Amino acid sequence: GAVSIVARGPPTVGASYCHCSVCRRLTGAPFSANGLWRAENVEIAYGEEFLLSVFSSRRVERLRCKACGSPCLAKMNGGKITALPLALFDQGIALEREAWRPKVHLHYASRVMNVADDLPKFEGTSHGSSWSEDSESGL
Repeated sequence: GAVSIVARGPPTVGASYCHCSVCRRLTGAPFSANGLWRAENVEIAYGEEFLLSVFSSRRVERLRCKACGSPCLAKMNGGKITALPLALFDQGIALEREAWRPKVHLHYASRVMNVADDLPKFEGTSHGSSWSEDSESGL
């Protein structure tokens, strides 16, 4: 590809599924699966000139490949955290190693489909309220 990104080790901050409207719109999928690394653990090996920068909010800069349009990474928290789509990596790594598996669903209150798993679900970010069927029905 036109861009190569290197992540040193498994996600250092965590991995999650995101159901926010921005992730859905930018990926064309009902949710995205992302790993989060401290910025110093991620490097653009080559192709930086092929990255198109878009600020989806004041705090999130997303970079896409100009050649193919794929999402490549997002810089968050003032560039301290880098999110990488787990789809960028060899599926064998992501499926075999626990550290690569998403542990939570974020922005689940914004979802467009239900996900039947036992992972914790948050209405917004993991720093906010947990989602429950009771919270959604207003009980």
